[in-house]
Amino acid sequence: MRIPILLSFVVLLALSRVSAQENVIIMEDSLYRIENPNSASREISSAKEVMERETIARQFRIFLHDKKAKFSDKDLDCTLSLNFYMNSRNEVTAATYDFSKMSFVDGKMIRHKFTSAEKDSLALILNLPDLLEEFAPKMIFKRKYLGDHVQYLYFSLRKVSDGPPQKNKLEELLANAQPDTIKTINLTGMELTEVPWKQLLRFKNAEKLNLNDNKLDAFPKQVLKLKKLKSIDISGNYLNQYNTFFKRHRRLEVLNIQNNGFTSLPKSLKKLKKVNNLVIGNNSLYDIQEYKFHKHKKLKDLNFYNLNLEEVPAAVFKMKRLETLDLYFNNVNYFPAELANLKSLKVLAVSYNDMWSLPSVVNQLPELKIIYAHHNQLDRLPDLPASLEELDIGYNQYKVFPNNIAKLGSLKLIDYSNNDLTDGISTDLLPPKLESLFIRNNPFFHDERYEKQAKSFIEKLKGMGVIVK
Repeated sequence: MRIPILLSFVVLLALSRVSAQENVIIMEDSLYRIENPNSASREISSAKEVMERETIARQFRIFLHDKKAKFSDKDLDCTLSLNFYMNSRNEVTAATYDFSKMSFVDGKMIRHKFTSAEKDSLALILNLPDLLEEFAPKMIFKRKYLGDHVQYLYFSLRKVSDGPPQKNKLEELLANAQPDTIKTINLTGMELTEVPWKQLLRFKNAEKLNLNDNKLDAFPKQVLKLKKLKSIDISGNYLNQYNTFFKRHRRLEVLNIQNNGFTSLPKSLKKLKKVNNLVIGNNSLYDIQEYKFHKHKKLKDLNFYNLNLEEVPAAVFKMKRLETLDLYFNNVNYFPAELANLKSLKVLAVSYNDMWSLPSVVNQLPELKIIYAHHNQLDRLPDLPASLEELDIGYNQYKVFPNNIAKLGSLKLIDYSNNDLTDGISTDLLPPKLESLFIRNNPFFHDERYEKQAKSFIEKLKGMGVIVK
């Protein structure tokens, strides 16, 4: 049923007051409610707010008509729900919009989810923010009710899918209605098949670009014309070494390319000399052992999540600035003595591997603060560095509590859960600054024969201020 309006869009626009600390308001059908963790939801219903909402909605429809705006490749009847939110100082601090298919039954508007063939197009995603940027300062921000000063304007887009609706935020897209103030561009889960790099180049001061969980089959190097980019996330796409291109960039520090189709790292990756955080997991990298990671002189955080590694690439042990080595979900069962070369290492994550023992040279890592080694086959523990603050060795095969950690003066957290402990633990075996001890699902604490002893031990620890779980 076609509705006699200027466009085949119904514009619903809400004005709402929230403090700077409150959560973003969500919309349920035609009701506008505040979801605040500190108070119950309330419907916005004052006569003044309703009048303002209808006035601005009417102005926006006229504006769209004058612009002959085309939002979708499909001629659909849709609702465009547009919400502006203000803080207590009458400053617009947030705005959201979303689309849904609509129909009218007995004079009542009913919303429907989009089918795959009817989903809003890239033209909609890119065109609407441009129009809002032009419309907002002319029609909204100069209104007395909203105040003259606008600090921030955030836009969020809800991408309607065949499943439950999900919000995909395009954060800080129009801060102060000026593209050169944007710092973060988030296009997560938009089902994009190509990078809209020409449009992205408008945001010359952008520092963070998220394109994860789309359907991209190419990453053009033109994106790196954004000179101030510090972080790029292109994980969860259809990218590989043949369709992904990088070029030299002075500021790019974080690159996430995990969960793609790479069988080899792109040759142009070596041009990114400033990268200090590299995430390459969930790819089938057949030649990773040959890659010269140490050539990335600034690298501090390296993520090898789920790469089916049986050994760590040799080049890694030449990385003297490396601070975090993440090897979750691999098949590593040993470390060479060269591990001791990583004098800056702070976090060693080897959970979900085939380790029978942590490497003995681990005590030669003077900066090491955290070891994640749960879900292995560990049954013994080497001497550990005095710098260690957190030790997670849960889900292993320890039968007795290690007797060499009491001297670790910095150790605050121990996770010893889900092991095979059958004997008690003396408090003399615990480090002096221990704050948390996880010991659940060990036989000793569930054996009726030791119930009294186990209870006494736990109460004693709690009396010492230790959190026991």
